[in-house]
Amino acid sequence: MQSINRYEIGDNIGGLAKLNFIPTEDIIYIPPALDNEIYQDIQLQPGKTWYEAYFSLESLGYQETMQQTKHGEAFNMELKGFLPKNQPSLARVLGLMKRRKLVFAADDNNGQRLLIGSIEHYLRFERTLDTKDSTSGRNGIAVTFTGKSRHEAYFYSGKLPISESQLAERNRYLLLESGARIKL
Repeated sequence: MQSINRYEIGDNIGGLAKLNFIPTEDIIYIPPALDNEIYQDIQLQPGKTWYEAYFSLESLGYQETMQQTKHGEAFNMELKGFLPKNQPSLARVLGLMKRRKLVFAADDNNGQRLLIGSIEHYLRFERTLDTKDSTSGRNGIAVTFTGKSRHEAYFYSGKLPISESQLAERNRYLLLESGARIKL
């Protein structure tokens, strides 16, 4: 045990700034964590990269709840965000996600990156469409990714390769598959 020094904490800004994800079948190996951080690169299948997803500003967050069970600690993982403007192209892409087992790399607004999920303890997709009942409402899809794990989300300082096409289009699209992009 050791004390937590208030001067080591610094600013504390809530929310997530960026979210990347990858299907578990695209991952070969996730290195073990040392002191709650993974320092080595995650090994991906040849030709595979992480995908980027963009959500409405200040709508993306992560919550992790620890429980004591008869088998030890368990962690409930929940990522939430809001995708604006319901449209056919977005619905098609989200339809593909509901069949996938996903792992996430989430950058928070304090400059830290968390690896959420693993090959064995992945997250699954859920969504709620809400058109609202007035023109001042926010039309869109509330997205939630949930899962359970035997360990907390680890800090991740390894590389996060994304494709060149994703780099070129990073500010305009939700990217879910190689070559596929959805304009928001």
